[in-house]
Amino acid sequence: MTNPIKRFLSERRMSAQQAAIVTGMNVETFRNYLNGGPASINWRAADKFARLGLDPGKLMIDYAEWREDEARRLQETSRK
Repeated sequence: MTNPIKRFLSERRMSAQQAAIVTGMNVETFRNYLNGGPASINWRAADKFARLGLDPGKLMIDYAEWREDEARRLQETSRK
């Protein structure tokens, strides 16, 4: 599974800096979401991502699922 924000940017051929400008987020904050830093996306951030055309509720769910999958993958990798 891919980070839903990264997938969206790739599909739109949009840079993180461009997306940060559209959302009104600081570029570093935006990149933090791209790298999976925050455990979840809160409603305030989800509303900002909506400015890109993303559905806030779906994004919150997809991001949480991706992060859980990523955590499982990293745990399995560290056991090897």
